[in-house]
Amino acid sequence: MLICSTSRGKRSPRNRHHDIAKKTSARVCNSEDDYVRREEKGRYTGSWDSHSPDELRAALRHHPARARLLRRLGAMDDERKVVGGDASDILQQCGRAAESDDEAFDLEAVSFPGIGAETEWEQFPDITAAGLRACIAAIADASRTALADLIAGAVYHYECETRSAQYRLEQAEKTIGRWREARAVLEGPELEKVMRYEGHLHRQLLQTLHELEAMQARRAGKPTPLARLDVQGLGATG
Repeated sequence: MLICSTSRGKRSPRNRHHDIAKKTSARVCNSEDDYVRREEKGRYTGSWDSHSPDELRAALRHHPARARLLRRLGAMDDERKVVGGDASDILQQCGRAAESDDEAFDLEAVSFPGIGAETEWEQFPDITAAGLRACIAAIADASRTALADLIAGAVYHYECETRSAQYRLEQAEKTIGRWREARAVLEGPELEKVMRYEGHLHRQLLQTLHELEAMQARRAGKPTPLARLDVQGLGATG
């Protein structure tokens, strides 16, 4: 005989419990995305100097690497390749190091050996270590600044930016961690639903265990009463 359920379309407590858990998990996992959106809003409105965790992690890779490159540049083989992105950023930092309190330095007016005048910083080509040294020397000549001072200034900048990125990333991870903890805690109606669903599932589990015990007892030839009483939560009374 085929029995059709009259509760068509209704989800079982088990499935509803799963739905709430899934939504809660999504809120927790989206904490970093929400933080990024907040930072992007701050950047767009100019409210604060914002950086996403991914940008800060990238900075912690690039800044120390560029500082090491500058420290070793003098001893590098002339033909050692320097990636265009690193060369571009290093030259821009050397240009900032050439500025003084009284006078700004026009880096765009510098003619770099072997680099076209129309080359954009974003499309800066890969060059050799010798080529990078020549470009930094061009900045030193144009700004009348000692080459060692330019390199030291750029290295100092990268060291400061590394410390700043490390601090910002730690603060960002703390904020995201607090958001995740707060979002993992259910409140109000959702908490009541979960407690009700868990109670229902617990009763189903006990019923299944009792049926299993009864089957095992029947196989062993022991009596198996049909009526069973569950008593829970009763402590000793004085």
